Amino acid sequence: MKQRIEIIGQVAGASGIVSQTLVDLILPELIDKAGDSKVSDFIKATLTSLVEASSLDLVGSLVVRLAGDQKNPKNTQEAIAWLSTAIREFGLWQVVAIFSGIGLLISQDLYFDNG
Repeated sequence: MKQRIEIIGQVAGASGIVSQTLVDLILPELIDKAGDSKVSDFIKATLTSLVEASSLDLVGSLVVRLAGDQKNPKNTQEAIAWLSTAIREFGLWQVVAIFSGIGLLISQDLYFDNG
């Protein structure tokens, strides 16, 4: 499992562009194993590579949905912890789509200075 995760991360980093279809195929397995201490760090690095090759709103919104469906609370915890780190790393402006994707209302005033 560890080697598969490393390869996915390397391919995502090398290709430069990752499609939504690829993210949809890869993420369920990654989030399902996010709580496994043996591969957790590799999963986080792979998720970050996927964001770099696509966008935080694409990966983050799917991470939120998948994390909510997990039976193991450790998987949910690790996925949300990664998302928190990714928001700090990639910036808050990409989070608007994530919040709207999970039904949270965000005030326009948070993002635009209306003067």
